[in-house]
Amino acid sequence: MISKKLCTAFITITLTVLCFGQTAKTEFSENLMKKAMAGDPHAQFDIGKCFRRGLGVLMDLNEAKKWLLLSANQSYGKAEAELGAMYFYNEIETETTDGEYIPEISIKTGKNTNPENTENAKRWFLRAIEHGETKKANCILGYMYRKGIGLELDPKTAFEFIKTSAENGFPEGQRQLGLLYEKGEGVKIDPEQAFKWTLLAANNKETEKKEHNGAAQSTIAFYYSKGFGVQKSEIEAFIWDKKSAENEWAEGQYNLAQDLWYGKGVQKNPVEALKWYDKAAKKNYPKALFVLGLQSAKGEGMDQSFSNAAIYYTKAADLGNREAQNNLGTLYKNGTGVQKNINEAFRNFLRASIQSNEVAYANLGDCYLKGEGVEKNPTEAIKWYQAGSSSGNRICQFRLGEVYEKGWGVQKDLYLAKQWYLKAADQGLEPAIEAVSRIEKDAISSGR
Repeated sequence: MISKKLCTAFITITLTVLCFGQTAKTEFSENLMKKAMAGDPHAQFDIGKCFRRGLGVLMDLNEAKKWLLLSANQSYGKAEAELGAMYFYNEIETETTDGEYIPEISIKTGKNTNPENTENAKRWFLRAIEHGETKKANCILGYMYRKGIGLELDPKTAFEFIKTSAENGFPEGQRQLGLLYEKGEGVKIDPEQAFKWTLLAANNKETEKKEHNGAAQSTIAFYYSKGFGVQKSEIEAFIWDKKSAENEWAEGQYNLAQDLWYGKGVQKNPVEALKWYDKAAKKNYPKALFVLGLQSAKGEGMDQSFSNAAIYYTKAADLGNREAQNNLGTLYKNGTGVQKNINEAFRNFLRASIQSNEVAYANLGDCYLKGEGVEKNPTEAIKWYQAGSSSGNRICQFRLGEVYEKGWGVQKDLYLAKQWYLKAADQGLEPAIEAVSRIEKDAISSGR
C-alpha cells in the first residue's frame, strides 16, 4: 500500500517530468525476476523500476528501493540514478530527529524541504555519474543546482550538468538545456540554441511517457508564436500545440483550446476548443478551469450557470489561479451561484491581491473601505487602491479620486481627486469622465 505522503511530489508538473525519460520500456516478468534473484544488476535495476512505476506489477516503492539498492551496491549507474530520483521525489521516507515525517517537495515552492533526502539524492547522483550514468543523474543534479534545491544556487554548474545530460540524449536534459538558453541561466540567452535543444526533446523517442514529449512540444509552439529562435508562425504554433495536446500535456491541451477558440493558426472552432479546455481541466490545469468558469458565467459555448462557474473557479482558485480567486470573490460578494458570504469574498480578494491581481486590488480596497468581511479601515483601503493605481488600474485610480473628493481616510483635496479622476478618464472610464466634468463645473460655479 502506497502512503499518500509518498505521492506528494508528483503533483508538481515540472518536477514530474524530470523523474522519467528513460530508454526502452521494461515490463515485469518471471524470467526477469529470476535473473534479478540470481544477482544480475541490470535485471535488479529493471525489477526496481517496475515496482517504482507499476510496470506489469503493483507499484511498491519499498520493493523498488530494495531491488535498486541491490543493483546500486554493484555500482550499476542507472540504479544509482534511480535511487537518487527516489530520494529527490521523497519516495523514500526519512525520519527526522523528532520522528516527524517531512514531505520532500513543497507544492507551493517546488523546493525540497527535507535536507536528509536531498543529501542522499546528491550522493547517489554523484555515484551514478562516477559509474558512467550520464543522463538522468546529470539532469536532476543540474536541476537541483538550477533551483537551489538542497544545494547552493549555482546557474553555471547547473548548466554544465544539464548540458552533459542533453548531449548524451536525455530528453528532459535537452528540454532543460533549451530553457537555460531561453532564460540566460548560466549561459547567454541564445534563441537558436534554445529552439534547437527543445526541438530535440520534442522529437526524442527515448521517453516512457508521451507527456514528456508534450512538454517540449508545447515550448516549441510557444517559440513559433513569439518568433523566438525561429520564424514566427501561428500555423506552426498550432501544429505543435496539437502535438503537445495529443501527447496528453495539459498546458498543450489548454493552448490548443486557445488556438481553436480565438482562431490562431486555425479556423475558429468553439466546440472543439471546449473539448480541449475540458481535457486540460480534468488534469487540474488552473487556466483551463478558470476559462471554463468564465464561459459558464457568460454562457459562451455552453449554458449559462453561475453555480457551475463557482465550481470551476473554486478548483482553479485553490490551485492558485489569481483571476479565479478574484472572480470567486465577486460571486460570494454578490451571492451569485453561491450563498452570499462577504467573509469568503474578502478571503478570495485577499489571496488574489497577494498575487498582484489588479482588479482584486480594487475589490479588496472596497472591502476595507466599507468594512465588508473585515474591520473598516480606510487607510488600508487606500494602500490597495494605490497599489492598483501604480499598475495603471483605472478602477483603483477612480477610487482614489473618490477618496480625495470625499475625504475618506484622508484630508479632502479636490486637486488630487481631479488628477486621479483624469488618469481613469484617460482610460475611458465613464464615471471618471463624469467626475472630472462635475469638479470642473463646481469650480466654475464657486469661482475657484
